[in-house]
Amino acid sequence: MPQTSVESVPVRGFEGQHAEPGKPHVINSAVLEVVTNPAAPGHIMIRGTDPDAQAKPVDDSDALTDKTLAGILLYEAAREPADYVDLRPAVLLRSGVIYVVLTEAVVAGDPVAYGNKTATLDEWKTTVGANHVLVPHARFVQSGGIGDIVRVEFDFRNIGIPAEFESGEYVPTIDDTTNVAVSALVAARFIRINNTVIVYFAVTIDSTSTGATEFTLTLPVASAIAAVGDLTGHANSEVVDEDQAVIAGDVAADTASVTYTAIATGVVAWTGSFSYQIL
Repeated sequence: MPQTSVESVPVRGFEGQHAEPGKPHVINSAVLEVVTNPAAPGHIMIRGTDPDAQAKPVDDSDALTDKTLAGILLYEAAREPADYVDLRPAVLLRSGVIYVVLTEAVVAGDPVAYGNKTATLDEWKTTVGANHVLVPHARFVQSGGIGDIVRVEFDFRNIGIPAEFESGEYVPTIDDTTNVAVSALVAARFIRINNTVIVYFAVTIDSTSTGATEFTLTLPVASAIAAVGDLTGHANSEVVDEDQAVIAGDVAADTASVTYTAIATGVVAWTGSFSYQIL
């Protein structure tokens, strides 16, 4: 059974404890930089104002990238001091296996997501969304439920554990928004590398008349589209004289909006691609 409390007997692990010290690992030292979010063992630390020497907790909207990740604050003693003040020396595990506390049920092998918004700071889960970002080069190696303490394997040196990768076919919902009589999906595929998603699709569109035309496609991996430029792409039709279609984010529906000027009615085949960041 996973560890559920530091009171469990026998103890299996504390939050922030080095879980498998016999495995290859890298430990770094740093000086803490205090931010609004307090530091604690088992929390991800990013590079501070002085990126060579300082490390700080993840605060509201901070990004977790290969450049910013410094390590995970290590649990150092049986009675861990609570004085994580400015300029305090800190020990960071930069690669290895560490114990963390779950805020969502996970299965061994799942990717790792981490809370980076005010209401979700330092939450460990597997679902990436508006309030939780993917942790690069990390995965859960133990299953558990909410509140359990489980092991996470990671390598912030960017070796050993590859970038999170996913690809496959998907079936988007097509919304016939403007000047579309009938639409049909031919095929749709996507590739996700960490937080970046690339989509390729083929559809047929039967325009009601010539003129401004729009249809939308749902996304293979959900994302909060905050601005039209958060999602961009283009599409081409089989009609030689047809203009290219512009693909942009639909802020209201969190979908991909495809717009163009139809020069003919009837069924026309379109192929296109777009990309976006998971937000």
